[in-house]
Formats: sequence, C-alpha cells, structure tokens
Amino acid sequence: MRHGVGLTTALVLWAAGGCATIPHPTDDRDTLVIVSLQLAPGDGHDAEAQAPAPPGVVLVFKNVSRGGEFEVVTSKAGYAWFPCAGGDSYALVGYHYQIREPSGDLYTLSGRIGAVFDTGPDQVCYLGHYVVHEALLDTTGPLGEDADAPGADPGPGSVSRTEDAAGMVRFLREAERNSAWLSCEAVTPVLREWEQ
Repeated sequence: MRHGVGLTTALVLWAAGGCATIPHPTDDRDTLVIVSLQLAPGDGHDAEAQAPAPPGVVLVFKNVSRGGEFEVVTSKAGYAWFPCAGGDSYALVGYHYQIREPSGDLYTLSGRIGAVFDTGPDQVCYLGHYVVHEALLDTTGPLGEDADAPGADPGPGSVSRTEDAAGMVRFLREAERNSAWLSCEAVTPVLREWEQ
C-alpha cells in the first residue's frame, strides 16, 4: 500500500467522524503509525487535571521522504494513527485545535512538536504519549482570560513526551480484539529534532 493523497484525505475524514476502527494492513510492508495526546492545564503538574485529548485535535505530519503534509485527527481516546508503506521518514510537525468558551468566543491553540522518525515494514510504530501543557486550559478562571483577543492564537504551549506502550496495545485491542496490527512488531522509533 502506498500512502497517497487520496488515502490521507479519506483517513482524515474518517477519523474526524469519531470512528475508532483502525484500517487493516493490505500488504506485508504496511506500517501503522500511532500516537496518543493528552491535554493538561497550566504547566501540567496537576496530574488529576490531565485528560485525553478530545476528539478533533489535529496532528500535522509531513512525509519527509516523498514530500507532502497531511493531518490526522484524534479519536475519543486521544489516539491518532495512519497506515503507511514502511520505509519512509515522517515528521510530527505539530498540533492545533479549537476551544469554544461558554460565552461563544472561539480560541485556536496550536504548537510545534517537530519530531522526525523512520518507519520500517510490518510494524506498529508508536511515537509515544504527548502531553500538551497549555495555560489557556487552566480551569480556575475563564478560558482565555490572558489572551489578547477572542480568537487569537496565544502561541504554542509546552509539550512533554513519555511512553505508554502497554496503553497503546490496550487501545489497539479495544479498537479491534483480533487486529492484524497486534501481530506486527511494535517499535518506538528514535525521534530526531526536525529542522525545517
């Protein structure tokens, strides 16, 4: 299977619909790239306030080997994924999402991640668990009270990364008990800083 524009467009539309079905591999070289995302108010030290990213957080990827940028949307559980032909290099460029206050004001929050990774054939390529620490997610006051104006992007939040491979495997099992991806080698690739 070759990762093309049509597949990417279909994948983004399908993920945006909230469907947790992960596509099956169609070739023995296919790889599944998967990542989880969590939101945390402020600096993220309050672990109880952290929650999986809501559906609809957009992760921006770039195929470094072939060119082309595409977006993948998080599911209800905070996971995002895409199938690809193993062997290409990709960059997880960043994220963006919108939050609407009870007043109706809409804020777009975004940030850079900038991690490059290589894929191999017949793998589940787990990028890790990212936590976005965003001051505007502080639940103690009105959302966005420090922003210059409604709708303004307050700038990037800080992003930290951990690994939760067991959680990722649980997610794959819950999405489809006999998923063909569970028989693939699970790898956590070396992540390099992306210089753009």
